[in-house]
Amino acid sequence: MTAMSKIFLFSHRGALGDFVLTWPTLVALRWKFADHRFIGLGRPDYLKLAAELGLVDAWYDCEAGDFLPFYAGEMMPGILDGVSSALLWMEEDPKVRALLHQKCQGPFHI
Repeated sequence: MTAMSKIFLFSHRGALGDFVLTWPTLVALRWKFADHRFIGLGRPDYLKLAAELGLVDAWYDCEAGDFLPFYAGEMMPGILDGVSSALLWMEEDPKVRALLHQKCQGPFHI
């Protein structure tokens, strides 16, 4: 893979205060996975702010219909092809875990 072709998926669908508390973790992850492009799934207004601060390179609304099969653990949307690592702030889900295990080459955590 070429530089920045790896994708780190970050998902947080919670409230703003909880999301802001994840920022130090995102900073550390960006340092650790410097060769990854960071894609965020979450609430648009919050992710716009994170993008302005350089915490994510791109973002998508977690409630968009394209992502329902992902959160159900059924399939990875085409827009997420190339995800190699992930951090999802959500309740553990065996189907999502199995999907990430199948699609991610690197570490992931739910």
